Amino acid sequence: MFSMFSRPTEHIFDHTFQMSAALASGDAAHRDSILTLRLRRFVFAVVSLPLCAFISCVIISLCKDFEEVNRTHCKVYNFLPSISSSIGNNSPQTYIWRLGVAFHLTPRLILAFSYYGWYRKLDHNRWRYDSAYRRLCKCSLVFHIAEIACLAGLTFLSSSENFSIHEKSFIGFAICSWLYMVTTCMLFRMQKTKWLSTTRLKCWILSVFCMAVLGISYTYWRHNAYCEPYVYSMFALFEYITVLCNMAFHTTAAWDFKDYAVLVSSTKGLPGVEELL
Repeated sequence: MFSMFSRPTEHIFDHTFQMSAALASGDAAHRDSILTLRLRRFVFAVVSLPLCAFISCVIISLCKDFEEVNRTHCKVYNFLPSISSSIGNNSPQTYIWRLGVAFHLTPRLILAFSYYGWYRKLDHNRWRYDSAYRRLCKCSLVFHIAEIACLAGLTFLSSSENFSIHEKSFIGFAICSWLYMVTTCMLFRMQKTKWLSTTRLKCWILSVFCMAVLGISYTYWRHNAYCEPYVYSMFALFEYITVLCNMAFHTTAAWDFKDYAVLVSSTKGLPGVEELL
């Protein structure tokens, strides 16, 4: 069985995963576990995969394919490549990025369902009696999964292979990422029992993300309208900021789940297994 548990001082989730997962108290689950991984370390590992791939692709592109990745239809000088140019057109950058994202996607789904169960646990009474709260939790989950799907689309179909789908996937990724951040910040601010430690950090990251998206929109328009030097590089810089904000936002899960672990253990004697499987 694949499961998540907290330290003995925490209550267990109420059926967190709707896949082949079950929740158990720390003592019972840990006793029969064959693999235990602190969720904080799990989050850092999951986020580091696309982060390292992204940084590697940009550095390799600047060192190996500088002129090609900075070339645009305007034929003016630029010094920073866009993300699409960095990851989609040259080898080995394409393979580095695709491998990093491929290993990143499935663990992200685990985190998405973990948050869904966590919201139920944080305010169980509100979950039972407040339909608006339940809908917001479900919307957050849907936006999170849609963001992951769009990330897969823009990763495995480069702009040179299918520009239309790549462009729509990038737009969908930006919109779903923003919607997920907004709904998450709303859910965190709704918790009346305590002010969660990462709430302000999430809201700050969301603010920077929104400003970067505005910067992307302006520089993209200005580049196509006036073909000025360096403008497309500023567009690329704002792209980098949005991606780093997205990664930083998801990294805050390391503090939200600091007392939890992912484990593989026996299902014998664990409550609720039959209902979930």
